[in-house]
Amino acid sequence: GGFSSQMGDTVFLQKLKLLLGLAKLTQHEKGGVLIALGGELALFLMSYGLGRRLGGTMPESHQNEAMGSAARETLKEVLRLGAKLLLPLDLVCEEDRSGLDKSSDADSPIPAVPDVKTFVLHSTFAAMQSAPVSL
Repeated sequence: GGFSSQMGDTVFLQKLKLLLGLAKLTQHEKGGVLIALGGELALFLMSYGLGRRLGGTMPESHQNEAMGSAARETLKEVLRLGAKLLLPLDLVCEEDRSGLDKSSDADSPIPAVPDVKTFVLHSTFAAMQSAPVSL
């Protein structure tokens, strides 16, 4: 996570570097490397790298060609190195309330229910089989 903060682009690039670093372990592991992706990183890589729009719109700070190019290049290099990526079959997203004032919630007799959205990705992956993505 952390992509929606002011330093979101930097956080995203750092996670792409980490992903690439993990993929380089393929050179040293006899059985190969399987990297399981989740959360915002999986969502952004599927949206940017694979061109699949998932859920609502991304923050404007993330809707730029540089981030899309970085995601595609990272995916291309990770796959070229022979690492296998495991993507989630569904995503459950919950509103981040960590920055809200907690004192107002403490006075309320009824706890606030977070805004939760679930995205089932089976149909997205099925559609990807009939329309291959070129990195």
